[in-house]
Formats: sequence, structure tokens, C-alpha cells
Amino acid sequence: GGVEYFSTRNFFDAPQDFIRMNYIGKVFAPLTENSTLSASVIGFTSSWNASGQIPERAVESGLISRYGTIDPNEGGKTSRTSALLAFETQGSEPVKINASFTRYQFQLYSNFTFFANDSVRGDMIEQTDNRSVFSLRGEKNFFTLAGDIGMKTTLGGDVRYDDIHTALYHDTARVRLETTRDNAIRQTNLGVFAEHSFLFSNFSLQFGVRGDYIGFDVDNLMEGVSGSEGISQQFLVSPKFNASWNPSSTTTLFYNFGLGFHSNDARVAVSVPTGNTLPRAYGSEIGARWSDETITISTALWILDLEREFIWVGDEGTTEESGRSRRFGLDIEARYRAASWLTVGSEVTISRGRLLDLPQGSNYIPLAPNVTLTSYASITTDIFTSSLRLRHISDRPANEDNSLTALGYTIVDATAQVQLSRTIDLTIQCENILNSEWREAQFDTSSRLRSEANPVSEVNYTPGTRPSIRAGISMKF
Repeated sequence: GGVEYFSTRNFFDAPQDFIRMNYIGKVFAPLTENSTLSASVIGFTSSWNASGQIPERAVESGLISRYGTIDPNEGGKTSRTSALLAFETQGSEPVKINASFTRYQFQLYSNFTFFANDSVRGDMIEQTDNRSVFSLRGEKNFFTLAGDIGMKTTLGGDVRYDDIHTALYHDTARVRLETTRDNAIRQTNLGVFAEHSFLFSNFSLQFGVRGDYIGFDVDNLMEGVSGSEGISQQFLVSPKFNASWNPSSTTTLFYNFGLGFHSNDARVAVSVPTGNTLPRAYGSEIGARWSDETITISTALWILDLEREFIWVGDEGTTEESGRSRRFGLDIEARYRAASWLTVGSEVTISRGRLLDLPQGSNYIPLAPNVTLTSYASITTDIFTSSLRLRHISDRPANEDNSLTALGYTIVDATAQVQLSRTIDLTIQCENILNSEWREAQFDTSSRLRSEANPVSEVNYTPGTRPSIRAGISMKF
């Protein structure tokens, strides 16, 4: 078992007063020589104040600093507790069964547009989500041998049921004024899957298929007011195929293909009759991997198509569908073990994404980056570990016509963990050691300050962390 408590006022002008507590407890019991049963409880609770997204013009004019706020009443609280039960057998036909129950609560106060809709009381919204989630998953594996060909078959199924009450309110200073949405949602997911693998001496093939039924049942709880309501359901079959070949002991060539689906909001699914309940996703990749005792290099070309793209609407704090999209790119990863105690590595993704149903020049996918890069160096000894990590993301379009830009950034962090005794570890985290001024979240939002006559559409953002040092103690018992 374990408990973690974390609290910070953070670096914003208005104290964030963030509090989080994580906890876990687990028991394990052998039932027979080949079967085990485990039970665990995992959860967290958290509360915070937030400075929210701020407009560029408010900072440039000196109205607030980059760590200031327009609406100091933003923030929220959330909690989740999960009870899990797992049964597992060993042997030639192993079985795994997992069951869980989760209770989740969420309350968020946000103000994206400030005074664009209500010039007197402001545009704060309160989003609530209270749900109970039941899930059950089981699978059985079969292993057979036909000459020199090894075969593995997996059969299984899963069930998930969400009982949700979600609502949206117009607030001022965290006081409810009007109810915008109030829905009871019952969401059911039934799935079955099968997978079969052929293992040759230097070649492997894997075929798989999954069937999913998703059902949404949405009730509008606002008496006398129209809102999202209805029933929507869909069944999809999603195949996949994987192949790999080892022409030598150090080289692997691979190809993967699969169909899946993009998740959707139940309220959207029942209110848009022409839309898909489960928009399709198509993905594939082809690549190679080379590895010896000190160096690992891998690269892959990939493509991902979505039947429906979901774009963030900052004015309303929701998402909307915007047609088909396509992304393709190249992933490159390299790792070098320079010494028994030193490893360095880097991962880079170069990609291009476009909306397929919009005209050229107005079909950018908002916030889809063209280049992301992670590089690191890590040191490991008997008494301590430490690492230096660089994160980079390129400039990217903030809207469909690329008239606004979400600025990229480069951040360097460092961490170290020292073993003080057999049961006590000291951890030190240093964030943004190069003192970069960066933006963590960025959106094209039409907002209005109290002094403005009309809304202004521009990039609103939350600032990234200042240079900071954290220290923590962990105990094992």
C-alpha cells in the first residue's frame, strides 16, 4: 500500500493552492498452485484554483503579467476511487479475469470568453461529471506447436457500463446562475476479441479482430427546455494485422495495420442523426529496428485517417465535429548506452495533418504539431539515478486557416533520486532549468475584456512553468 500527498501554491500571481492525495492498497492471495487472486483499491482526490487561459493582448498591454488572471475564481475539484479484483491462472491455457468498480466526481470552473456573452456577470461556466463505472474483462490463451511453427490464440470479451450525471451551468464567482445542460447518460460498451499468432524461426504473423457495441441513452433533465436527448447505438468490427521479420539477429522489419474508432460525446451522438456514433479510425505503419548491446535505432512511416475530427471550441468549452482528417509522418528513435552507468537517447516525430473536407489553405488541424522531439541522458548507479530531459514542440496552426500560430517551445528538466537507506529515497526535480518563457496550452478563442466594446479573436494561453525545484521523500514499508 502507499499514500502520496502533494500541495503547492505554484508560480501564478494568484495562488493556485493545489492539493492532491493519491492512495493505493493491494492484497494478494494464492488460491491453488496455479491460480491467484488479488484485490486492490486505488484512488485520488484533488482541488485547485486556476488562473485560466489569458489573452495575448492583456499581457502585452500590461493589464496582467503572463502569470496573472482575468477571472480569479477559476479552478475545481475532482476525485476517483477504484476497487479492482483480478483472477489469474498459469499453465498451458492461462486465464485472466478482471473486474472493477469506479466512482468518479469532477467539478470545473472555467471562463474562456470573460465578458463576451454576459457583459455584467461574466461568462464563467461550471462543468460537473459524476459517474459510476462497472467493468469486467476476461481472456484465455491457448498455445500449440505444429512442427517448427508456434501458435498462440487469445479469446476474450469485456463489458463496461457508465452511469453518468453531467451538467453545464452559467456561473459568476462560482455561484450558479442558469443551467445550460443537464443530462443523465447511460453508456454501454460490449466487446469481444480474438487474436491468433504464428511464430516461425525469424518471422511472425498476427491476425486479430474485435467487435464493439456502443450504446448511448441520454435523458434531458431540464424541464420545459430542449436539450440533447435520445438513443444512439452502433456495432463495429475492427480487424488488425501485424507482421515482423528478423533477417539477422540485430535487425527487425515490421508492418502493422488496424481499424478502430474515435470516441464520441454521448450528447453529440444522439443529437446529430447524420453523424456516426463511432467515427472510424484507420492506421498503419511500416518500419525497421536495429539493435546491438549498446545501440538501438528504430524508424517507422505511419498514416492515420479519421472519419470525424473533433476540434476544440474555446468559446463554449466543448468540441465539435469537423469532417475527415489525415495525418502521416515519420518516427525516429535512437538510444546509445555509452557506459554501464550512462544512457543517452532521442525520439523525434515529423508529421503533417490536414482536414480533408475543407478547401486548401483552410484545412489545417488546429494545434497539430509538425515536429516533436524528446532527448535525454540518464545516469544509474547503485545509490542514485539522475536524468536530463529536453522536450521540444514546433510552432503549429492555432486555427484551420493558419492565421494564428500556437508558439512552440523547448524545455529542459532534470531529476535525481538518491537512496538514503533501504526504505527511504530522496527525489529532487528541477523544472525548466533554462528559464524558457513558454506556453503550455494555447487556443484560438474569441474573448472580451471588461473594457472592450467587442470580442477579439486571438490566441489565449496558459503559461508554462517557471524554473522550480521540488524535493520529496518516499518510504517503503
